[in-house]
Amino acid sequence: MNIFKVSSKDVKVLLFIRPPFMVLLCYVLFGRAYFNDIKIFIPATVVAVLVTVATWRLHIYADHFLRKRFFNTNHTVKRIALSVLFHFIIASVFIAILFLWAGAVHFLGHSFTWGSFVSGLLVGLCTNLSATGFHEGVYTFENWKRTLIEAEELKKLTLKNRLAGLRNQTNPHFFFNSINTLSGLIEIDTGKADRFLDEMCIVYRYLLRNEPDTFVPLYKELNFIRSWIYIVQTRYGNSLQFSISGYEPGQSVCISRLTLLAFLETILDTYIIDKEASFQIDIEVKYNRVEISHPLHKKKSGHTKNTGQIEEIKTIHRLLGLPDIEEHTDNHIKTISIPLQQSAVSYEHI
Repeated sequence: MNIFKVSSKDVKVLLFIRPPFMVLLCYVLFGRAYFNDIKIFIPATVVAVLVTVATWRLHIYADHFLRKRFFNTNHTVKRIALSVLFHFIIASVFIAILFLWAGAVHFLGHSFTWGSFVSGLLVGLCTNLSATGFHEGVYTFENWKRTLIEAEELKKLTLKNRLAGLRNQTNPHFFFNSINTLSGLIEIDTGKADRFLDEMCIVYRYLLRNEPDTFVPLYKELNFIRSWIYIVQTRYGNSLQFSISGYEPGQSVCISRLTLLAFLETILDTYIIDKEASFQIDIEVKYNRVEISHPLHKKKSGHTKNTGQIEEIKTIHRLLGLPDIEEHTDNHIKTISIPLQQSAVSYEHI
């Protein structure tokens, strides 16, 4: 903390708390004549302003020094006590000099009296108590607000890490199934095996990237999904069909990373893929969302392993203040709506 820096709250003290001190001090020095005689009012006010500004600057240095020295909340009582003492000493010195000088030169007819001097000290004490209370109130409020912001940022960072951990969990069954499929292709179709290996490299390179961002450009995510679809379709054959259509996304359109994959894997894990009947999954890109649609086929028995993961992804999205991921069913067709963002930049601090 720079002790010579003037903050906005220091200026507010000068504008709203110091003027009453200045007027009361002039009243103590000159009595009613200060308000009744313009020849006293103007020069007395000028001197009072100079004294007020000079003491204000010294009070700022003292206040910033104490905040730098006793910044911890455990030191609040000690800081306030020392603050009142320091400010009162500064004010007392200036008031003493002002009263003695005004009495010595008979400034505007003033004569020094102990009664007026003590009254001046009381004015200085009350003003400093008010200024100290204002500063402490603002300081406490700012610390409280900063603590809330830091706690919220920490919470969001934790949620982001949880979301990244959920999305980056590579399914070992998918890996082993892919290896088995590749092994079979090598024996019957080397050309198709080469293509399969290329797409598999794209998928795992994308999955294993240490991607720190919550959002990625949608076109990158779709390119990854196309490679993933090729691998899955090679394994399932004609019993599983995919289509990707709709709005052509620009480079600034972003989506939550690997969320599409999480839902697609959940669909395959939930429903029985019948070799006798084709299972169609449609991915449609719209202006502000991506929709995944599929028929409600017969479900597999038992609890699917990805259900909990999907629910946690939805919950984390909501806690991060992002648009909800919605699901609805119409005429035996289930549609999953995943919101898009026009830019990932505004979400880097989430």
